[in-house]
Amino acid sequence: MALVLRFVDKDGLIQERFFDMRCVTSTTSLSLKEAVCDILSRHNLDVSNLHGQGYNGASNMRGEWNGLQALFMKDRPYAYYIHCFAHILQLALVTASREVKPIHKFFEKLTFIVNAVCSSPKRHDELQATQLKENEYLLEIEEIVPGKGANQIGIVKRPTDTRWGSHFKIMGITDVLCQALQLQAQDVVNAMFLVHNTKTLIQQLREDGWDKLLANVRYFCVRHAIEIPDLDDLHSTTRFGRSRLEENQVTIEHYFRVEIFFTTIDKQLQELNSRFSEEAMDLLTLSCALTPKDSYKAFDVDTICTR
Repeated sequence: MALVLRFVDKDGLIQERFFDMRCVTSTTSLSLKEAVCDILSRHNLDVSNLHGQGYNGASNMRGEWNGLQALFMKDRPYAYYIHCFAHILQLALVTASREVKPIHKFFEKLTFIVNAVCSSPKRHDELQATQLKENEYLLEIEEIVPGKGANQIGIVKRPTDTRWGSHFKIMGITDVLCQALQLQAQDVVNAMFLVHNTKTLIQQLREDGWDKLLANVRYFCVRHAIEIPDLDDLHSTTRFGRSRLEENQVTIEHYFRVEIFFTTIDKQLQELNSRFSEEAMDLLTLSCALTPKDSYKAFDVDTICTR
């Protein structure tokens, strides 16, 4: 277990230093708390001075009732726990995708394809040659614009659960937020605005985005000679009822629009609202009133007293 301290020095500047490392035989929240307190006490640091804490997203660390952060907050109610927001965003999208089986299977198969391509230099070269032909064709029909650094032949990105940037180029809307949350110089108020704006855009996608998405899919299928099914045909969906399996007959369009598109977005919004709690967002926004930047220009007594 590594311990890093973040503190304000005598000049009012925020500092962050690696402090200690401890080999722990038990990773229960109580054992970890005892280890942290022991390290601090050996260096004459009073745990009552703790005014913030941050860990990874494991349940023994962030658990609301019995996690390490909860144990410290019982003693220090103002030692608020903040998880890295860029990592939270990744976890929220991964969790949401896993709860919708077709989406989860898509990323599973995508991982297999990427591994198959990247493990063979021959297949990798064939992919880049295909990309080159595709770009030449798109330039011919003026669908892309030539320019320095544009239309580069790239490599295949691995969509892994723990790599922050892996899903965002696919997900689209969250890409701006992901990049912003990883900037060290990011303004907290702006970051919180981006979180709120991202939720709004995802909700708008649910309400108005289906027709545009369907048109893009049709265009892609036509350009690559992929057969498009009749969306008015019936699609059988099997559900677990109270006593037996129930089979529902719906159209193919209804299946993709309701069972996949709407359900996936609803899961994403649910995860984002759960992980980006209003309390944590309010806390970070209010804390900006204490920033020493520009000679404490943002200092506001009323805002500070809100918490």
